[in-house]
Amino acid sequence: MTSLYSGRLSHSIKPLLCDQRLNAVTSCALEDAVLLAAQVCHAPIALLGGWTEDRQWVQVAYGTSLHSVPYEQSLCAQWARRSPSVETLWLIPDIAEAIAAHQLPATVQRHPLIANLGLGFYAAVPLVTSTGELLGTLSVFDRAARRLEFGQQQGLKAIARQVVAQVEHLAAPPPSAALALTTQSHLLNLASDAILALDLRGRITFWNRGAEQLYGWKKAQALGQDYNALLQPVTDAPIAAIQHQCLQQGQWDGVMVQSTRDRQRLTINSSWMLQLTDRGQPSLMLQINRPIRNYCDLEGIIQDQLPCSQDQASELYKHLPDGFIAVDQSWCISHLNLRAEQILCCDRTQVIGRSLWQAIPDFAQSDVEEACHRAIAQQTEIRFEHAYAPFGLVLELIACPHLGGLFLYLRDVTVHRKAVASLLEHTRLSSLNTSISQVLARAGSLSDTLEGCVQALMNGLEEMTLARIWLFDPESNVLDLQAIAGTVPPVPDLPRRISLGISIVGVIAQSQQPYLTNEVGRDACLGLQDWATQEKITAFVGYPLIVDDRLIGVISLLSRRPILEGTYATLQWIFNSMAIAIDLSMARAELLSRRESLLFRLASQIRNSLDLNTILGAAVQEIRHLLHIDGCYFLWCLREDDAPVDDPPTLAITHESLYANLPSLLGECEPTLRRSLTQYLLHLEPLILDQTTDLPASTDLYAWLQDWGIQSFLLMPLETHAGQLGAIVCSHGQGTRHWSQAEVELLQAVTNQLAIAIDQAELYAQSRAAATAAQQQAQQLGDALQTLRQTQSKMIHSEKMSSLGQLVAGIAHEINNPVGFVSGNLTYADSYFRDLVRLLRLYQQHYPTPTPDIQTCIQDIELEFLLDDYANLLNSMKLGTDRISQIVQSLRSFSRLDEAEVKAVDLHEGIDNTLVILQSRLKANGSSPAIEIIKNYGDLPAIDCYASQINQVFLNLLSNAIDALEHQPAPRTITLTTAVQEGRSQATSNYDATQQAIACDGEPQWIVIRIQDNGIGMADEVRQKIFDPFFTTKPVGRGTGLGLSISHQIIEKHHGCLSCQSTPGVGTEFIIELPICLPRTSK
Repeated sequence: MTSLYSGRLSHSIKPLLCDQRLNAVTSCALEDAVLLAAQVCHAPIALLGGWTEDRQWVQVAYGTSLHSVPYEQSLCAQWARRSPSVETLWLIPDIAEAIAAHQLPATVQRHPLIANLGLGFYAAVPLVTSTGELLGTLSVFDRAARRLEFGQQQGLKAIARQVVAQVEHLAAPPPSAALALTTQSHLLNLASDAILALDLRGRITFWNRGAEQLYGWKKAQALGQDYNALLQPVTDAPIAAIQHQCLQQGQWDGVMVQSTRDRQRLTINSSWMLQLTDRGQPSLMLQINRPIRNYCDLEGIIQDQLPCSQDQASELYKHLPDGFIAVDQSWCISHLNLRAEQILCCDRTQVIGRSLWQAIPDFAQSDVEEACHRAIAQQTEIRFEHAYAPFGLVLELIACPHLGGLFLYLRDVTVHRKAVASLLEHTRLSSLNTSISQVLARAGSLSDTLEGCVQALMNGLEEMTLARIWLFDPESNVLDLQAIAGTVPPVPDLPRRISLGISIVGVIAQSQQPYLTNEVGRDACLGLQDWATQEKITAFVGYPLIVDDRLIGVISLLSRRPILEGTYATLQWIFNSMAIAIDLSMARAELLSRRESLLFRLASQIRNSLDLNTILGAAVQEIRHLLHIDGCYFLWCLREDDAPVDDPPTLAITHESLYANLPSLLGECEPTLRRSLTQYLLHLEPLILDQTTDLPASTDLYAWLQDWGIQSFLLMPLETHAGQLGAIVCSHGQGTRHWSQAEVELLQAVTNQLAIAIDQAELYAQSRAAATAAQQQAQQLGDALQTLRQTQSKMIHSEKMSSLGQLVAGIAHEINNPVGFVSGNLTYADSYFRDLVRLLRLYQQHYPTPTPDIQTCIQDIELEFLLDDYANLLNSMKLGTDRISQIVQSLRSFSRLDEAEVKAVDLHEGIDNTLVILQSRLKANGSSPAIEIIKNYGDLPAIDCYASQINQVFLNLLSNAIDALEHQPAPRTITLTTAVQEGRSQATSNYDATQQAIACDGEPQWIVIRIQDNGIGMADEVRQKIFDPFFTTKPVGRGTGLGLSISHQIIEKHHGCLSCQSTPGVGTEFIIELPICLPRTSK
């Protein structure tokens, strides 16, 4: 694509701006101009560039490393077609808004600074010569959209005029004397040496290809330049004297040092020759320059030109640009030139003939002596640097072996090293500024931005040890530490929260004045002497972050290197940019927080209530408070189904939030307002009026707004999924108000939320009817299922109790008869045994000496033992039959088949009978110890109950207690406690009052039975389910899940309460509370 600038650029000036490789003088000047433009406009990025055929080149950049921009991405391409002048200002306050409004082509979005850094502001001044030729642009960028003050605009134009004036001056045509070499230029260009020509004023008129290769400047850049300024030659004699000698004698030969474009210094063997005109007048001075790559080459030149006399040799050495010392085989100085005298500050007459190490003591026993010995030993040139302590110089030395001795060349590079250090510092600061700019340009959170800034400061500043940023909280009047980066422990006297006026940071914030010191170890204001000495801290910078006289925060830096004035100036610039960016980030965060908070509250209202009136009322209230306006309304657009098509729909305001003392607008809108607003609602088109006076005075809407005193008006329509139309209406009467794009977007988001809320409210209303019917049906099914489960459990229980009662009664009857027979015959057996014993004693009395057969039989049967043991045998049989009778009686009492009616019962008897039945499970079994029963019986009266059912409850609860102790170690205990109490316990006081018992003639009302074990206990979630039917924690086959459920139903049937308390790892306690007298209805 052909650039529109190519035909208008001056051929003499175009190379200066369109070629990226400007000469050193021009580049420095342009860098100053760009930096000044950035400072004047308070911009983090500034560029100066020219044009080629297809792109805009960046010659000098501040705050970025951008090199070029394609033509189609340029921000100023469209303006350049309008023949601009240097007084023209191209200004884009908001780049994103300009792109959205199609004021800029879409390709501009791919501009590197916009695509990568998201820049939002642009201003540029065209560089136009006095003849109207466009050279390029001087432009500035900023991260956020903003204004450019009038003074800044004038300053930017003035800088552009200075740039144009300087370029025109540098582009002046070379003197006509340069034409003298025209016929020889082809041959001179073929030479490998650097050949250049100077006019009598010292300006370069010829520059061959060898000179381009040697010095780095193109011919177009060198022509017309001052020789001394461009190459900065250095020699023992002034350049003016060399030029004078050349003019007088026609030539000059010697050695000098010259500079290249990249600031390198070259040692040159230079020959000057005078060129005369046809009339014999001096015209040009022709130079032929050849670089001396090493000092061995220089030695060869000296040998080639060595005169016969020593005086002439000294004269030749004198012209060397660097210090020169010749040392013989015994290390004695044989020659020392003038430059060496100047560098070492010595008198050559006093050092020649003396030992090098005695004449210059600083060289002795140092790296100089070591390098010199090594150069002679290896017979090679050695280059090194040496810190010359007496005068604080940095010397670059070259040791060259020569005829058994040594040539020592010295060059003072102190200034050069300082310049390099300064350049490195400048580069480092530029890199730091770029890093900070990139961090601030990223659209991240405030915390990420602050952390990125302190990390960039730590990485960009050498020997930086600690960087911290405090932000000021106006409400608490306290500085809060928000970001920190460093390599040393925290400063003890600078905490995370600092009040104004406390410590150096608080003082900086209170006074809003920066503080810089390079002597932290001696500064009493800081109070960090001991800590700074320990950590080797040298410098401290504290800077208040201020925007429009508002304190944003404080930034502090600690460094082990002194902070120079130039560095501090750059840091001030960076800190000010950070303050603006932090303030904008905080403002954006606050606005975003307010927006998100409003949307979140609306979403919460939608989720929590689904009540449309509540949601709409909250929406208008929140919007009015958020935007600080006089009134906010919700407007419905209603159309009757049978209304004619031509009739406008009805508009009704159903919800409003008003400033105090403003009249209400609730109800149907006036017909004039209906006609004015309906078109916006039907087309879903927002109506935004910063000033209602912008409307034509003849419109109905203008008249209505004026009648109600509304000066700013906004209508944001919405449409639901079902096609309903409505709108959020905002009004303000206390002066005009600008509705920003962010506020419009916020209202658009609110209307989207409200449309969703309306749809959901309609769906909710529709689903509520269906849900109510389904809930009723589900309730009926649930009741039926519960009744069925209870009936089933009761049937199982009744069948179980019936079978158990019949089984127990049958067993008791079958056992009772034979036991009664045995028990009755034991009495007669005992009587008969006693009679037989009495008879036997009589025989023994009357026949004391039995026959041998009788005596043998008495011994065989152990008669005396038999008589004693037979009595014990009868007693054991008597105890066994009594025990069987007791068990049979307990079984009969437990089954209570003969007591199906309510009657007074002794509960202690029921508990004891149950324990008799469970006696086998209470005994020790193998490795399982016995279970101890602890009875704490109170004095209980007989109570009215169904005995068999209450006994079943005891059996279930005691069985569960034994199961809980099955795998427990000793001691294993079950504690039974009974008592009488006046009222119900706190644990059961929430039971239905209809279950309260009727007191019996003044007797205490309630009996409490506690069955407590010291087992493993149970979790709360298990305890809450133990009374549910079929819930069990036992393995399959060992439990049905009906025991506790049935027990709970039995106790409730007796108008009592069964509750459970359990602590895991401690045990479980079941509490039975029964009324002493049942209500009459139960009887």
